[in-house]
Amino acid sequence: HIVVYKDMGLVSQVFTEGTWLKQHSAVYNPFYYDDVITIACGSFHSLAITANNHLFAWGWNNDGQLGQGPLEVRPNIPFPVQVDYFTTKIKKKIVKVSAGFAHTAVVTLDGELYTWGNNRYGQLGLGDFEPRKFPALVQGFIDSRGAEFKVNDVKCGLYHCLVQTTTGSIWSFGSNSRGQLGTCASAPTVLDSLDLECVAEPAQDKEVVFKRPFPKKIDFMKVTDFTGSVLGQPFVTKFAAGAFHSTAVASPCITPVGLDGNCPAYDFQAGDLYVWGNNKYGQLGTGSNADTKYEPVPKLITMLNTISARCRFGQVDDCVQSDNYFRIGKIVKDVSAGSWHTLVSLNQREDIGYRRSSYQVNRLFSMGNNEDGQLGQGDTVLRNVPTQVESNFVKFHELGGNFYQSIFTLGCPPEDGNVCSGSGFC
Repeated sequence: HIVVYKDMGLVSQVFTEGTWLKQHSAVYNPFYYDDVITIACGSFHSLAITANNHLFAWGWNNDGQLGQGPLEVRPNIPFPVQVDYFTTKIKKKIVKVSAGFAHTAVVTLDGELYTWGNNRYGQLGLGDFEPRKFPALVQGFIDSRGAEFKVNDVKCGLYHCLVQTTTGSIWSFGSNSRGQLGTCASAPTVLDSLDLECVAEPAQDKEVVFKRPFPKKIDFMKVTDFTGSVLGQPFVTKFAAGAFHSTAVASPCITPVGLDGNCPAYDFQAGDLYVWGNNKYGQLGTGSNADTKYEPVPKLITMLNTISARCRFGQVDDCVQSDNYFRIGKIVKDVSAGSWHTLVSLNQREDIGYRRSSYQVNRLFSMGNNEDGQLGQGDTVLRNVPTQVESNFVKFHELGGNFYQSIFTLGCPPEDGNVCSGSGFC
C-alpha cells in the first residue's frame, strides 16, 4: 500500500481486490490541526509523525506493531490512533519512524531508539525473540572502548533494522538469512536457496549468525576501492533497507586512518554507494544476480565513484580533488530500497547543449527486479548494474521504494528559491 500526505491533512491509498480506493480522512482527521511531517509504511500497517512530534499508527495489529498494548484491547485499527506511550508515560518527542513487515521502530528527539511488534528474528534489537505490544528502549550502541552513541535515524527491512548514529556509523540487528546485516566475517557458504552460512569470528552458534537480537556495528575496514586501498570507516549520510538487502551512502575518509579504523576527517562533498545482502535480482548493482548471490559485508559500487585517484590518504601526485567532478565523476547523494530493487540519486557533470557547456546535473539510477516496471526504464527487464533513468534536468527531492513501486519527487528545492531558468535547470 502507499501513503502520501498533503498540506491539508493526510490521504491514504490502499490497493484492495484489484481496485484503487482513495480514502480521505474526512470522518476522523487527527491531522487537521497537527500537520503530518513524516510517514512510514510496513507491509500492512502505517505510521505518521506530526509537527508536534506525536506518533500515530493504524492498520494490521496482529503482532502489536501499532504499539497499543494487548491485542484483545486494540485489534486491527482502520483509522489513525496516537501511540500514547510517548506522550503520557515517558514524555518523549518522536522525530524518525520506520516499519518492517510487522514491527515498528522510532527515534526520539534525544537520540533514543524504541521498537515494538513482531520479534521472531530479533528485529527489535532487544536481546531476545519475544514480541512487544508496547514500545521498548533498544540499548547496546556502545563500541569496544565503552563509548555510547546517540541514534540519528533508523530504517527497517522485512525482518531486520539498520540504525545510524550521530557519528555516522551503521548498526544492524534482526534476520541475517541473506547477509543483510553486513556483519559476516567471511565469505558465505550457501546451504540452500533460502539461507546462507556465515562463519563468525569467533565461532558462534548458527542461530546467532542467521538472526541477531542485539545491535552490532557494521565494519567497513574490509572494503577497498579500485586501487586496493582500505577506505577506513566512512561517515554514513543516507541509508536504506530492502526486504533482504541493505544500502548506504557514505562520505569517504580523506586522512590516514588509525589502527582502529577511525577517521579523523571526512570529505563531505563526496558520496560513495555501499551495498550488502541478497542480490537475487541484481538489486545490489554488482553486475551479477542469482538465487545464491550474496554480499555478506559492505561492497563499494565503483562504477558510481568519482575519479579513481581520490585524495583520501594525503596523496599529492596524480591526485584529483573529489569536489572537481569532471565529466566522469559521480557523487552519490541519496538511496532508497524497495523489496527487490534499488534507486540511487547522484550528481555528475555533463556537457550539454550545442555549445557543449559543462553543467552539474542530478541523475537517477535504478537496479534490481523490474517485472512490474518499477525501475522506470520503459521495459520489464531486470538490471544488475546501476542504470540511468531518462529524465529532464531536474533535481530529486526524495526517493522512495516499496515492494514493487518507486516514488520520487522532482523540481526546484526550497534552497534554490523555487525559481527555474528557461533552460530547465534549477
